Amino acid sequence: MGQEDSRPVPPRPVRPALPRALMILLGTAVAGITVLVMQQLSWLIAPVFLAFVIVVLVHPLHVWMRRHRVPAAPALIVLLLCIYGVIIGVVSVVVLALGRLATILPRYASEASGLLASFTMLLADFGISAPQAGSITGALELQRVAGWVTSLLRGVVGFGANVALLLSLLLFLGIESTGIGSRMRR
Repeated sequence: MGQEDSRPVPPRPVRPALPRALMILLGTAVAGITVLVMQQLSWLIAPVFLAFVIVVLVHPLHVWMRRHRVPAAPALIVLLLCIYGVIIGVVSVVVLALGRLATILPRYASEASGLLASFTMLLADFGISAPQAGSITGALELQRVAGWVTSLLRGVVGFGANVALLLSLLLFLGIESTGIGSRMRR
């Protein structure tokens, strides 16, 4: 009568606080919201990420100079010059690519006019008179050029703002990266 069972009691299964379907739904919602936020903040995320990549790329030079007993101030100046050198290199490659595009683009002007002429003939086949078709294709071309110029100007202004942000980030990250080694050892 006084015998107790010495076998251990198996643990009861732990039930999750939320059902699995709700967890999947919440995870999907959080992932979707994260993607939307990253898309809206891409103007900020892209330059910050580029600045981090460039500083991480150039930082070993600073470590090497400090290991070879170069004073901190000249090592920092060389680090910043290398960071800005990378930026100048990237910008020069983009400018050269745009220059190359500008030299290649006129070769396709005759094809573009041929496409407009064929579009005008297609409109004439549908019963639209030649003056009306000419005005439609002329308006298409003017609207396209105006839209292109507007988007180009918007892009140039955005690019200038991003470059200013990037240069500021690079300056502060470059200066901050010089003391990371001592903080990591603590």
